[in-house]
Amino acid sequence: LNAQTHHDCINPQYHTLVNEDKQEYQVHSECSILFELDGPYKAMILPASKEEGKRLKKRYAVFNFDGSLAELKGFELKRRGELQLIKMFQSEVFKRFLDGNTLEECYASVAAVANQWLDVLDNRGVDLEDEELIELISEEASMSKTMEEYGDRKSMAITTANRIAEFLGADMIKNKGLNCKYIVSRTPEGSSVTERAVPCEIFKADPATQLMYLKKWCHTNTLIDSSIDVRTILDWQYYKERLGSTIQKIVTIPAAMQNISNPVERVPHPDWLLKIVRERLDPMKQKNLTSFFGKVDKKTATAAASAHAGNAAVDGQAAGSHAPVLMDIEGMGQSGAGAGATVVRHMGTGKKGKRQEKEDLEPVPLPPLDPDTRVVKLGRDVEAYGTTMYTDFDNWHAYMTAKWRNMSIQRKKRKIEDQDG
Repeated sequence: LNAQTHHDCINPQYHTLVNEDKQEYQVHSECSILFELDGPYKAMILPASKEEGKRLKKRYAVFNFDGSLAELKGFELKRRGELQLIKMFQSEVFKRFLDGNTLEECYASVAAVANQWLDVLDNRGVDLEDEELIELISEEASMSKTMEEYGDRKSMAITTANRIAEFLGADMIKNKGLNCKYIVSRTPEGSSVTERAVPCEIFKADPATQLMYLKKWCHTNTLIDSSIDVRTILDWQYYKERLGSTIQKIVTIPAAMQNISNPVERVPHPDWLLKIVRERLDPMKQKNLTSFFGKVDKKTATAAASAHAGNAAVDGQAAGSHAPVLMDIEGMGQSGAGAGATVVRHMGTGKKGKRQEKEDLEPVPLPPLDPDTRVVKLGRDVEAYGTTMYTDFDNWHAYMTAKWRNMSIQRKKRKIEDQDG
């Protein structure tokens, strides 16, 4: 592929400036297109989209055969400011896809991680300190512009910045680059999520300041000075939906697509996926014609057909002319002796066929090349000499084509020798 690309897509008029004063250029051929082959890898984890018929692009996790992570791209784990709960879940769940010997065992191990983090939200972080809980469920965003430049736009980061200015002063948002760290409260009920962002800085203030501003922002008078608990303020359903969405993309939807029952039952399937699962498991579903047939090895099929034909002939001779003759579909329109079972024989098997195949695997002679030939890889800035893809592409390509053919012949010979034992 690289050789063909170099031959078809090379630019023979590539100019390089060598003298800026005289505007002199050196003209030469250049081809910077180079295809590389990655892998092989042990596993690649691809997430699914929550919407029917759509796919998530440029998101994958790749593992080497030793279990190490080769590459991770596109997930929240690689992004700054994302919900720490989701980042910690992803840091633990990907390596669990290497567990087990079957799909069921694999997804059971993956589901254990998902259920562990769902338990943290269900019991409202009872085993965590307040600081640990805030760090786990907080999100961050940096203001790349000043507040005046945002105008009337609404976002959770803008709401957080305005509330930081309320109790720390307007000077905090005068310049751009403010780092906004926030959580989402459950009140005021009915308002959009962008209006329920609470800056984490408020929990570092004295209790009186916390009480005053939390009552104002949450629109509630039920908070008491001695009982300000972040757990009573948080919108736990919001965080369950965020984590559940990630679990659907990584665990439950891919499992359903591989005919595995939902490994995390607390996270239900989307409606469109439930419909697909019900249709697949419907006992009254009409079957396709192809579902009644299966694949059979050619040798086994040939032996069975020969044995069937031999048994039919023996039974016919023993029973006389009144014995029924077994027929197959192809013989339905025929009559007489030719209406029996059709026997299919493969003429390429046996010693004769293998000997003929070996005779076709004779290596071809390699074309002669100039002495001291050196094959130069694409993209390397080295001096080429002898017969190379830069100096004499046609001869170089003819030589490499013969060499590649001989390598293929050697592989086929080894395969035949292994079959012969």
